[in-house]
Amino acid sequence: MNAELQMIACPFCAASDPGKVCAGCGRDKAAARRICTACRAQTPVGDAACHACGARRGNELRWKIPLIVGLFVAAFVAAVAINVFMQ
Repeated sequence: MNAELQMIACPFCAASDPGKVCAGCGRDKAAARRICTACRAQTPVGDAACHACGARRGNELRWKIPLIVGLFVAAFVAAVAINVFMQ
């Protein structure tokens, strides 16, 4: 493959260099990305904070885990109540 075709601009710092890892910021150019909610910059999914503005990424499971546990407890209580009233 031609060297010019391998020049990929880094989606994080916009540096143009060949290779999979950016020479400017050291990030994998092919890594999965997300958009920062604070500054709208592209940030690698694996980073805990945005490299552009420093905003911390919130935990996406923060509300899901208590909901799942609550539904499990409610289903358990309902099953026990049905079992008690059926006897």
